Amino acid sequence: DFGAKELAEKRRFFIALAKLAGPLLVPYFGEVLVRKRFFYRTRETDIKQCAIAALGSVGNDEARTFLKDAAATQTGIVREKAVEQLRTLGLRDEEIG
Repeated sequence: DFGAKELAEKRRFFIALAKLAGPLLVPYFGEVLVRKRFFYRTRETDIKQCAIAALGSVGNDEARTFLKDAAATQTGIVREKAVEQLRTLGLRDEEIG
């Protein structure tokens, strides 16, 4: 069961997917960020963190747009990880919003 894996392992999987597919999977990773589920909040937070890592791995304009949206609309650790990833991509705080 993928959901039972450790966060680090899930993150590595998402990054590997991003490296293999590149920009093709950016819309999917972006969709993962906007999903809202009532149940399984912890699992969903983990998957969103993985999507953020994958988007950062791709790092193109579309990926940055999804990361900026996550930084503006998400809360808690998901927002923090989006901001962190944008900084890693070279964006300054005033560019992040």
